[in-house]
Amino acid sequence: AYSVYPGSGPIDGGTLVEVRGAGIELPDARGLFCQFGAAEPVAATHSSRELVLCLAPASEGGVIGAVPVRVLNNDAVYGSVVAYTYRAPAAVHRVHPVAGMRGGGTLVTVYGSGFIGDMATRCRFGDVAVPARLLTAGQLECTSPVPAVAGYVPLEVSTNGQDYSSTDGHFEYQQPGAIRALEPSRG
Repeated sequence: AYSVYPGSGPIDGGTLVEVRGAGIELPDARGLFCQFGAAEPVAATHSSRELVLCLAPASEGGVIGAVPVRVLNNDAVYGSVVAYTYRAPAAVHRVHPVAGMRGGGTLVTVYGSGFIGDMATRCRFGDVAVPARLLTAGQLECTSPVPAVAGYVPLEVSTNGQDYSSTDGHFEYQQPGAIRALEPSRG
């Protein structure tokens, strides 16, 4: 049995896809390719007898949906029953709240489009990715992690754990406030 990981990616392509199976021979001069649906085959890398790596091409005609994935190797075809799903790219439109404490732990709602309720769905605060939960078609919820430093970080979303949105979502980590004096000191 063959499988692909991740099982989905944006319609503009570029996702590094792992095709796993058994008995995938080393390619000869004819080469090794992956074919996504009816698209032109793309060059692939033979990582082992169980793993081939390839970059998903753009969806034919920008169509959203599942396509079969085939590995073409030495005139043999592998994995014709596995599917890869092209999805609309995830986009962040706004974030609430826009700031939280530097210690992390702020529950953040991300509003946008292209979100799905998949186990691989993530929010990325700067360089740190955390799991996200789908609330509705246009809302995700995630908890801010502890950052390296206080300040603004990009907040991006991925539906496959690999391809992140390139929109203008930001989140600010703030230093906790401190009370230095209280006046009057009694009431």
